Amino acid sequence: VYHQAGLAFISPSSTLTDVTDRGYLEVNRVIGREDVQGAVGALFAQERGVKAIYVIYNTSLFSQKNADYFKRKASQLGLTIVGELSTDISNNFEGTIKRILEANTDLVYFSGFSDQVGNFINEARTLGYTGTILGTDMLATSDVLNVAGPFAIDGGGLYYTSIGAKIATLPSAAQFAQDFQTQFGSVPQTFTPYAYDATGICMKAIEEASKAKGGDIPTRAEVANAIRALVDYQGITGTYSFTSKGDPMVS
Repeated sequence: VYHQAGLAFISPSSTLTDVTDRGYLEVNRVIGREDVQGAVGALFAQERGVKAIYVIYNTSLFSQKNADYFKRKASQLGLTIVGELSTDISNNFEGTIKRILEANTDLVYFSGFSDQVGNFINEARTLGYTGTILGTDMLATSDVLNVAGPFAIDGGGLYYTSIGAKIATLPSAAQFAQDFQTQFGSVPQTFTPYAYDATGICMKAIEEASKAKGGDIPTRAEVANAIRALVDYQGITGTYSFTSKGDPMVS
C-alpha cells in the first residue's frame, strides 16, 4: 500500500524478510530481520559448545520463520538437530520432554509464546532436563518468569535473542527514557525508541529534500529517495544508513 501510494515508510518493528526483500523504494526499517535473529541464535548455541539440539515452534509465521532460520544456520555450523516439534499446546509436554531426554539434548530452541515456554520449563525441569533453553524475544516478558519461577535459571539457564536492544542498555536513549516516563507515566517499551528514530529519519529526509529544491515542499518520491540517501543518521538507538533494500546497514 505504501509502495502504491509512493509514500515513504520506516518500520520500527517489522522483522519479516518480505517487508524489504520486495525492493520497494518507499519501504524501510530500523530493526533487525528474522533471518538474522534465527541465525544469531544458532551462533549462540555454537559458542556454548552444544552437541544436540531439539527445536520446538508453534504455527505462527513469526515462530516458524525463526525456527527455520535457526535450523538452517545450525546445520551450516555443523550442529546436530536431534528432533523438532510444531505445536500450539501450552502444557502437557511430557512426550516431547521424554524424547529430549532420550536424545541427550543439551539445548532446546523454543520459538514460541511466553505461556508455552513458561510451562515447558516447569515440566522439563521437573522431569529432569538440565540443559539450556533458548528462544526469541517473545520470552522477554514477566509471564515466563512468573510461570517458570526459579526453574528459569536452573541447569543450563534460559536465554533469548532480541531484534531490538532494551532501552536500559542504550546510554544514548537515557534522556528520552526519562522524558517519556515524565510525559506518559510509564517506561518506554522495546520498539518505542526505534519509532522515535524512524520519525526523526523521516523528518530529516523531508528537510534535506526541501533544501535540495530551494525550500519548496518536496514530493513523496523526493522524500523516499532522501531517506535512502541519508548517511550515518545519529539516532538514540544507533547510527543509521540504509541498504538498497531499505534494511539498516550493519556498521
